[in-house]
Amino acid sequence: MSSPSALTSHATAPPAIAFTGHSTAVSQIEWGDQTTQYGEFQLFSSGFDGEMLLHDIRNPWASEQLFKMRGVLTCISMFPQLNGYCLADTENTVRYFRPGWDGGDSKDADEETHFKGKQDIDVSQFYAFVASVGADGCLKMSNLNRTINKTNRPVQVNLYQLGYDAGKDTFTYIEDLPEENMADMIKKTESVIFLFDSNISIQRVKFNCNKNAMKWVASGGLAGLVRVETAFEGRD
Repeated sequence: MSSPSALTSHATAPPAIAFTGHSTAVSQIEWGDQTTQYGEFQLFSSGFDGEMLLHDIRNPWASEQLFKMRGVLTCISMFPQLNGYCLADTENTVRYFRPGWDGGDSKDADEETHFKGKQDIDVSQFYAFVASVGADGCLKMSNLNRTINKTNRPVQVNLYQLGYDAGKDTFTYIEDLPEENMADMIKKTESVIFLFDSNISIQRVKFNCNKNAMKWVASGGLAGLVRVETAFEGRD
């Protein structure tokens, strides 16, 4: 075990690099994926200033703005299979965005929406699916290919919704919910204000990154409950 003096010395040592990334709070950071055009020197960040930036840590003061909106970006998740990324904002929407790096037009499309407070998103490393959780107690998933290829109408599926009975102080997982049409959901969130008990808020979601368990997704929230389930059916 290191001595207190050694720990103090290490803690006060200068970092490898430090730089100003956003004008306000940083909401999330992600490293580039070596399986794509990015590598160990590329760093992505999102902030409360509504910007998503690409930094090259060899010259971090010349950051590139990839996305900008009037609002707050709460989280990002890279999707290297389609050379793009997903991001969530305080408008309770998950967006897919692909810059025109390949010489084509950039793409920007709504993927999922919650009735309140998008908290976290994650993209599967093996399937073209994005998952999101929010303060409405829902774990939602959608197929990115449906939006990108426009071969089918965009829909989202609720794997579950967490319910809470304050009188009995009990929680219930509501399953087998019908799929939701994205266009209808966007209209609802724009026209109605929804209130939810804070106890049902789901804060984190994560796909399993191991190939032998690629179908599993885990989620958890303010109630302290963690749920693991199989998100896909059929053969691998």
